[in-house]
Amino acid sequence: MLNGVAFDINGDGNRVKIGSMAALDNVTFHIQGNSNNVVIGSDCRIANSAIWIEDNYSEINIGEKTTIGGAHLAATEDRSKIHIGNDCMLAYGIEIRTGDSHGIYDKNGKRINAAQDILIGHHVWIGTNVSILKGSNIGAGSIVGTGSIASKCEFPENSIVAGNPAMVVKENIQWTRHRGESANAI
Repeated sequence: MLNGVAFDINGDGNRVKIGSMAALDNVTFHIQGNSNNVVIGSDCRIANSAIWIEDNYSEINIGEKTTIGGAHLAATEDRSKIHIGNDCMLAYGIEIRTGDSHGIYDKNGKRINAAQDILIGHHVWIGTNVSILKGSNIGAGSIVGTGSIASKCEFPENSIVAGNPAMVVKENIQWTRHRGESANAI
């Protein structure tokens, strides 16, 4: 089901694949470049979001049964990737970016801010107003707390990550989408 979905795609060989039973509401796809791929898994629910790719051979992959309340997902340089696992839950006000969209160079002319991939494991809960920036890897079963900023970090599975800069505040946790449900039920 697509409601209020807009496609702004310029270039050759770009693909957007939306899985069965996915529901998108007020989502914009902006793709500038060639041979880019967006894959949205089946049974996803995505609202009030922008999926943004600039340059070539990049990809954004959202796993099955993932829900997004409002996010800006941006793969901003050649061959950059954002992978979000299955059964993830993203709140609103979320920024996930592989790059800075502008070059920064040292005094010798060497680029110092190249894009880096972002990997978010299965069953990750990302709270409101979180920024996940280039080079971040969030382990499966984890939670990223409200207002956190993660950049070039690798976090273990089943951890709570919070703060600016984000850091592990608790390990060996489990979470469920429903209040009161036993952790043994997941």
